[in-house]
This record gives sequence, structure tokens and C-alpha cells, in this order.
Amino acid sequence: MTVEEFVKNYGRSISEKLADFLFTDVGDSDDIALIKGFLSADDTEKKLKYGDMLNTDTKRSGIFLDGNQYAIASDGKTVHIIDTVAEEFGGAPAELSITVAEMCFLLDHKDEFIHYVSGR
Repeated sequence: MTVEEFVKNYGRSISEKLADFLFTDVGDSDDIALIKGFLSADDTEKKLKYGDMLNTDTKRSGIFLDGNQYAIASDGKTVHIIDTVAEEFGGAPAELSITVAEMCFLLDHKDEFIHYVSGR
């Protein structure tokens, strides 16, 4: 998969939301490693290892890792990304889902993806 193929597959709107997530909530390689670890952990490990970083305000079921603007969860196959600001204020669609493999691809190609989507 390439960044261009990902954008073609998901479309501009979802790609822009994902680029915003990557820009807003994924800072450096430590954040990437933390997110990948969270996504691959089972529920018990998520609670034990990431307990102080979990979002407890979401109205959704599941265990969500809290970020600056977004909360993410994984059921082992799918990653759910919630724009908590949009959810709170009723803005644009607040949730989107991609596979764990696709999220890992985006994390590994974060800068390239943001650059491609933003057109800079």
C-alpha cells in the first residue's frame, strides 16, 4: 500500500480527518510506539499499562486511549478514532474506523501522509 492508494481508497474527507489526528495527537516516535503498543494490547493490558491515559468520558463502549483531541480504541482488527471535540459539540462526523494494519501503516508514514493530504 502507498499513501496515494490509501487516500484514493478512503477519499479526501476521511484522509483529512486522519491527517488531523496524526498531526494533533501523534508527536514523535515515542507516541507512535505507545499507540502501536496500545492497539496490539488486550483489554487487561490496556487497563494495566495505559490506565492513566484512558478516556473515561466517551459515551461509547470500549477502552479508548485519550489524546489531545482524539480518542482511539482497537478491538484487535479495527481501530476506532473518535474526534472528542466534534462529538462534544456536534460537529462533523465524530468517528471513523480503519484496520489495525492501516493505522500502523499511517503511523509509519505519518509525515509523508500529512504532507500528501495537505498538499504541501
